[in-house]
Amino acid sequence: MQPLRNLISRASQVCRKWKEGVQHALKFRIKLSFSGLRVDDDCVAGLVEGAYSLRELDISTSRWGCHITDAGLKRISLAMCCPNSTSISLWGVTAITDAGVVDLVSKATSLQHLNIEGTFITDISIIAISKCCQRLKACYWQWAVSINQWMPEPALH
Repeated sequence: MQPLRNLISRASQVCRKWKEGVQHALKFRIKLSFSGLRVDDDCVAGLVEGAYSLRELDISTSRWGCHITDAGLKRISLAMCCPNSTSISLWGVTAITDAGVVDLVSKATSLQHLNIEGTFITDISIIAISKCCQRLKACYWQWAVSINQWMPEPALH
């Protein structure tokens, strides 16, 4: 279930210098993509916590399934890189709720691109995004559940 984390863990056990090299390289990563990988909260949050320069994070799900929950989003929101993150994709991550998204966007104040399509968030998240992410240029939420409940009907002419 944690192939990426296991790989890094095994590689870092080769020797102390290798482990230090892996940690050093992670510190300067600007992009991390877990898209299509079978990952969970511990794997993603553990790597994000060590990526101090991270700006773009992609946790999109695929056929393998992404097991990220609100607990994982909370840990990501507490990472040093979160306030400077400019792009986050949570496309298709169905185990998250408004609570996790609100935690994340309240800390990710530099966000310019956010993808929450295919999630089960509601207008609570959209309101938090509009309040917290003043630099947002693009937000994708088609297929997110219950958002249209508060949007006005289009005028018919």
